[in-house]
This record gives sequence, structure tokens and C-alpha cells, in this order.
Amino acid sequence: MKRLLLLMFLFFFVVSEHIIAQNYEAIYGSTGEDVGRASIFTSDGGTLILGNTTSFGIGTNCDLYVIKTDANGSIQWQKSYSSSAQQYGRAVAELSAGGYVIAAYNKYSTRTISVIKLDINGNIVWQKALDNGSTYQDVYGIYENALGIVVGGGNSVSGRGGETWRIQLDFNGTVLTNSTRGEQYYNEYANGFDASSSFYILTGRGHQKGSANPGAPWDYDIYIVQDLGAGISSWTYGDGTSLGDDIGWDVKLTADGGSISTGFTESWGAGGRDVFLMKLDASGNVQWMKVFGGLLDDEGKFVEQTSDGNYVFGGTTSNYGHGNKDFFLCKVDSLGSVIWTFAYGDTGDDIMFSGEIGNIDKFMLIGTSSVNATDIYSVCANSNGRTNGCEMEFSFSVISVTPTKTVWGTDRKHLNSQTPSYTSVVRIGTDTITCIAVNILGCTDSTATNFNPLAIVDDSSCIYPIYGCTDSTALNYNLLATINDSSCVYCVYGCTDSTATNYNPLATCDDSSCVMPSWECISGFAGWTCVQTPNGSYTSLVACQSVCGIPPCVYGCTDSTALNYNPLATCDDSSCVYCVYGCMVTTQFNYNPLATCDDGSCIPIIYGCTDSAAINYYSPANTNNGTCVYCTY
Repeated sequence: MKRLLLLMFLFFFVVSEHIIAQNYEAIYGSTGEDVGRASIFTSDGGTLILGNTTSFGIGTNCDLYVIKTDANGSIQWQKSYSSSAQQYGRAVAELSAGGYVIAAYNKYSTRTISVIKLDINGNIVWQKALDNGSTYQDVYGIYENALGIVVGGGNSVSGRGGETWRIQLDFNGTVLTNSTRGEQYYNEYANGFDASSSFYILTGRGHQKGSANPGAPWDYDIYIVQDLGAGISSWTYGDGTSLGDDIGWDVKLTADGGSISTGFTESWGAGGRDVFLMKLDASGNVQWMKVFGGLLDDEGKFVEQTSDGNYVFGGTTSNYGHGNKDFFLCKVDSLGSVIWTFAYGDTGDDIMFSGEIGNIDKFMLIGTSSVNATDIYSVCANSNGRTNGCEMEFSFSVISVTPTKTVWGTDRKHLNSQTPSYTSVVRIGTDTITCIAVNILGCTDSTATNFNPLAIVDDSSCIYPIYGCTDSTALNYNLLATINDSSCVYCVYGCTDSTATNYNPLATCDDSSCVMPSWECISGFAGWTCVQTPNGSYTSLVACQSVCGIPPCVYGCTDSTALNYNPLATCDDSSCVYCVYGCMVTTQFNYNPLATCDDGSCIPIIYGCTDSAAINYYSPANTNNGTCVYCTY
């Protein structure tokens, strides 16, 4: 064993009846060179990693290497697959009927493609070798569809340059179709492949070559080939000059019918190679393109659309992180604006080759780490890009660019070929990888004020918020409150006595300013009377009147125009009632039940037909008696 694998274990939880892979960073390998090339989340909650190894297998040969892990990254089984040629794993998929299918290329004097079906324990069910006669063949994607298994890649053909291809197999590995796309005066290669049902899209690199276009620049541009059911289309995207290469490494179909792709550009950016993210519509028109990077090299190798309609892309950065090269993962919104970006790695070179999105937007990044030697490095991050606390947040330099789109023609050079399967030897690696569980104690409840996102085991230290007024100068200050809920009430000073002459109904704190009413007995033309005054001798009107010899009030309506005017009243008690004019006869048409004074306006009720459309309409009638008669034609 070269090193111990450090894993961060989290509690299991269930979503849609599946165990979800947890957050961790893991190293897999032994004394040789072990490289992770592709990975998937599996239906049992774990992962499957495909790569190549010189640690296991036949001698120092490069063999296929498959690792099956549980949700915490612990190895359930690992196997190497050997043949006389060097083999390099490229793509993997889980089949709905059970088992897995992997795609690789075999390095003989020329390259051929292998497609291998495995059962759930990694045993070979069948294996096919595919060769279309070209000198260089590579594979970049494998998917299940209704017809079986679809594989995409590229090849190099003498006299024609690079080409892209798509192979459709049935579920037994028999070739159904094998179409190749290339053009005589272009040199194009595939790097990324995505298939959905019978549709597919490829990305890679392409440039013009040969005597047919002698003035064409020799740098590569981003190459897109797609078939969305209306025929094959292909385009390149670049800056229109020969200043540098622009190459696509991954592409995915998007929910709006378009695509999202990533790779690297040397034409735009902060320096060296920078990551591009390009959004196209279904017709290949650029909706937006962003470039992310720094002074050194950055490359995008993985892109996906997330469940919230945004995008996430990842790759390798030499500008940010823990030193040398690191994995990175960046999430942007639907227009390419950054939401978060993290780097993952150690002080050595950590180089990412591919990524995968899982349930509830879990992300898996796969590649190599070379702190001590070359091992498989796996990063399993949550929907916010977090793993076990070793991630490092950073910010790219970001610019918007507008590439030049070039439409490519139809090549008419589709090839169809298939070869029989061959037998290879399966080797099981004897080395095991030791996992050390690290329990981080702390509060694991995200609703607590001291929530620790790195904690694995809850230590009952959670502190929960107490809402209330935290301002000690407020009337309702709560000594126990930890979070202010904006409920604080403060003093409004004034007179709070409702019997005072200067009573303030808005005051909450009395300031001793109240002025109480008082009366004074004074002499006037009409004799003695009681008058209210701020500093009177008497605190009540009755007391003043008794001293002045004024008889007590006779309360009633003192307004002679009111219906209930009381000529004996000496003090008005606001009881006056005034006329409401109207018809007060209940048998009249316009009787007003609210009227208190009859104004002679009563109108007698006249019965008859009041509908002017009737043949017996009676215009003097004001009350319909249901006698209307209408014409029947």
C-alpha cells in the first residue's frame, strides 16, 4: 500500500428509495500508475469508477481498472481486465436491466474500440471489439437507449484527417448502425459525447486543411456535431484568427433543446489556456459564451445542467487551489453568472478527466493525484460543491466573448463496419485500500446557531435561536433572546392620563406633563358662572357650581330646531334628534322606513304590467303584478 485513504463519513439518508452517495474525497491505487477516467453514481447509492492501472494485471502493461464503492467511497470490489494490448478506459454506464457497460480503446499498432458488458459483480457478460479501419480510434461516451447501447467517439483516417462517429449496438453487443462524419478538407476530432433517446451531440476540435482552402488558419476551433432528429448538423466556433486553439472537451443536451459545452480556449481570456462555457440553441446559434481563468492554464472537462435550470462545470486549474494543479467545480446561473466555485486537491498535481451528476445534484469528479505517485483521485461533492471541508473557495476572472460560427457541410463518407468479439483475461487486484473513518464532533443541525457543516457526529452542543427584542433600551427587552425579531418597542413620551387636558393617546411613557382640568367661579353680565381654566380653584364642574350658587344642570336637548327639544334643559347632552324627511305612510309606493318627518311626497301603489315589451304594458303602473302578456310568433 502506498498510502491510506482518508474518507469523511456522513449519516445515510433515503431519497426516492435510494441511498445517496455521501460527501468525500478519496484516493485509490497502489504502487503503479492508476488513472481514473470516468465514473457514475450507481442505483444502490454507491459509485463505479473506470480507468486504467499498471498496479494490477499483467506485468507493467496498462489494463482496464474498475472499482465499485459504497455510498461512503469504501471499495466493495475492484477488478482489472487485461489483454495483450494496452487498454484505456473511457466511458461507463449502468444498464436498467442490471449490470454495467464500459467503453475503452485498445492500443495495438493501431487503435480499436472495446465495449464490455459486466454483471453487478464485475464479471464479463460479453465483450466486443469495434474497428472501422482507421489508424487512430478513441471513444468518449456510452449510453443506454431504447435500442440498446450507443457509443460515440472519433478517429483519424489517412488522407481524410479526423472524423467523428456514432455506433448503435443492441443489448447483446451486435452493431445495428455505425455512422462516421468527416470532410475532406477539414480535420476534426471528437472529445465529448452526449446521447438522449435517438438524439446525440458531440464536441471536439476541427480546422480546415489542404489545398482546397489554402488560406484557412491552422488552429483548432470548437467543433459541435448534433443530430436532434432533423438531420446531422455541424459547426465550429472560434475567434476567426489563428491566434490559438479552442477545443471542446464535454457537451450536454439541455432542457430547452439546445446544448452546453466546455473545454479550453487560447484565443480569449487572462492568459495561457482558459475554460470556456458556451450555450447554444437547438440551431447551433450562440446564446452566450463565458471564459474563466487566470494567468496559467485552466481546462474544462465536465459540464451538466442542474435540476434548478442552472449549469455546473469542472476541470483542472493551475491558478487556484492548494498548489500546482487542482480539480475545480463551478456553478453558474442560466446566463453564466457565477454562483460558487471550489478547488479540490493537494500540493501535487491533481488532474481531472471527467465528472458526473447524480440524484439531488450530487457531483462526482474523477482523475489522478500525484502527491507521492499517480493514483485515482475521486471527489464526491454535494449540491453546494462541498465535500469534507478540504475544498477551497475561489473566484475566476470571467469575461463574455462572441465567437465566430462556421457552418460545415455534409461529408457523404459514412462508414459501416463491425468485427467479432474477442476474449480477454480478467485479473482481480489483490491489494486493498484501507479506509480510516474520521469522526468530527459538533452540531449537525443546520437550524442551530452553531451548526458545523463539517461535523459528522452530533455532540448535543446545538444552540437554537431565541427570537425577541435584544435592545436593552427597549420597553420589551428580552434578556434571553439571541436573535432580534424587530419587535422592540421604545418610549413615546407624553401625558398618558386620559382625563388630562393634554392627554396624548400615542404616548407610551408618562413624562409628568399632564394638565388636569379645573374650574373657577367668575362674575359676568349674566351673573355668576363657572369657567374651565388651567389653574382653577375647583377640580369638578359640580363643585364650582355649588359654591357659585348656580343650580345643577338639567340635561337634555337644548336645540329648538330638534324634534326632541327640551325647553327646561340647561345643559345639552347631545341627545338632539333631527328630521329625516320622506314618505312615512307604509302603504305607499315610496315609503321610507328611516323618515321621521313626512314631507308629503307619498306616491300610491299602482299595479299593472311594467314591462314595455309586453302587449299589455301599462305605463302608469309602478308595481308589476305579474300580468304581462307577450306575443307568440
